Amino acid sequence: MIAKCANPPCHREFRELNKGKLFLLPPCYDLPDVRRVEKLNDHCYWLCPDCTRAFTVELEGTTAVVRKLKRERAAVNESTLRLDSPAA
Repeated sequence: MIAKCANPPCHREFRELNKGKLFLLPPCYDLPDVRRVEKLNDHCYWLCPDCTRAFTVELEGTTAVVRKLKRERAAVNESTLRLDSPAA
């Protein structure tokens, strides 16, 4: 289950689906691992309403990352925060 915002510096708790933005990223694994059983929440990430204004969640290789939205990149240096583990 998703417990908090995917943006590591933010600690806002997930409470309602209609607030913020939910991301479902495709699983990314090697072909031999296709039969591996995974939980849906291993690929779900949520950004709170405040973080959705400036960030998005994307897949980079096999790692989910929180990135500044492109429209924000012109004014602010690009910042990428890696998510160490799937949503808890």
